[in-house]
Amino acid sequence: MLNNVVKLLFQNQVAHPDNPTIIYANQRLSYSELLARSVQVAGLLKQHQIESGQTIGLLLKSSPQYLIAYYASLLIGAIPALLPTYLSTNKLTYNCNKLKIETVVFEPEYQKIVDEVELKKGTPLLKLSTTNWKELTTQEIINPASAFDSFPGIDSLNEPAVISFTDGNSGFAKIVVHSQHSLLINAQNCLKILNGLSSVRMLCTLPIFHYISHSFIPHTLALVGGTLLIPQNFHFEEIRQTIIQNQANVLVGTPSFFKQFINAADSKIFESWKYCIVVGGTLQEDIWREFIRTHKMYVTELYGTTETLILTSSYDEYDRREAIIGRPLPGIDIRIINPSGAVVTPGKTGKLQVSTPTLMLNYFEDLQRPSLDKNTWFETGDLVRETQDGRLIFEGRIADTIKKYGFDINPVQIENIVKQHSAVRDVVAASLKDSTENEQIKLYILPQEKEPIDIQELTNYCQQNLPGYQQPDTIEIVSHFEHDLSGKILRNLLNKS
Repeated sequence: MLNNVVKLLFQNQVAHPDNPTIIYANQRLSYSELLARSVQVAGLLKQHQIESGQTIGLLLKSSPQYLIAYYASLLIGAIPALLPTYLSTNKLTYNCNKLKIETVVFEPEYQKIVDEVELKKGTPLLKLSTTNWKELTTQEIINPASAFDSFPGIDSLNEPAVISFTDGNSGFAKIVVHSQHSLLINAQNCLKILNGLSSVRMLCTLPIFHYISHSFIPHTLALVGGTLLIPQNFHFEEIRQTIIQNQANVLVGTPSFFKQFINAADSKIFESWKYCIVVGGTLQEDIWREFIRTHKMYVTELYGTTETLILTSSYDEYDRREAIIGRPLPGIDIRIINPSGAVVTPGKTGKLQVSTPTLMLNYFEDLQRPSLDKNTWFETGDLVRETQDGRLIFEGRIADTIKKYGFDINPVQIENIVKQHSAVRDVVAASLKDSTENEQIKLYILPQEKEPIDIQELTNYCQQNLPGYQQPDTIEIVSHFEHDLSGKILRNLLNKS
């Protein structure tokens, strides 16, 4: 029985020794080379007295070094913490203290950041730059049995295996702990999404520490001996060359990435490309149709959370209605409840709860509490409704609910109406408290590039198309919205004063 993500690496060293596990710029790393390098770095970690159960911070970009450091940590039974490279040094310091991180593996370009974190911590860090690995001698042959005996890793399905971070749309990212079991089940579900594709050459445009990336990399790819393709710079021409030269057949990205990409793409790109994995939202109808009908691709839109990993997928022509997030993947149960906790009937909006074997063990700060398990009903924080045929429609985040005149107002309902105005490119409806602390509705409008917008005319449009309690009290024109790594607007950064 496969009960250890590290065993995937050993299996591929036997089954696919020469297959490239990753192609990065001009670097190619085979599965046998990955195992050899990971074992060597694991030996280096052991020399520094890093023990099983310790947390190792990985401050790495998407590169071969990430895979080496990740597997090396697991080989010695340590727990890799996938540190987001976008965090400020203050937040990195806070998380290093909270996670009791005393060792950081990092790319040389992050040297100054790591030095500053160490200074702010006030205690020494063991700082291991990936440049030090060049001094290690590559072994040509690794005996899987003897290597695994020397580095047993974590051999229990329910032991902590990896620590990752939520996107922190509220401004307060949570630290999530996943087990071997949740990672393996999630990888198997992700593989089913690829419809049995035997040779996988995947280009992922999200940072490798993101939970979507970590769902596919390295575990899903390792299940089939697949290859990860990473351009050195994510410019269109380099992505184009990476696809063509390496015959990429799977691309993972946000709707905004695919929108920009399809506008600049040429026919040569589509010769090998077969699967689009869309995360963080829904593709526009015209882009979806171009992929499906013109280029004969499979398009799958995924929904999940850092705490639960991938939950649902939407992939066929019947799933093109607004904000449909699809059906639950195998082994995942869902229920939708009202504020009193009762399960609602199809067609009614409520809070989404899931019971899934891919659920996290716990938030890091809650590790002293009993671990969550597949029988736990976890609340995602999202509002959804279910159609009669079992599909889920996303209706918004519970935390974004606006309370006005005694109504609980879902901002998505307002936004969907306002987006239909020809001059509106994008919109956010948010709560604005007045001098008496009562909540009002404020619209942030991003106008179309070449179409001027008249606030009075837009106000009249809202009065004609929205019920009284959903009428905006204030409208502000903005030049752009900040987005998270999945392409969602960061509402917490909007001015709500």
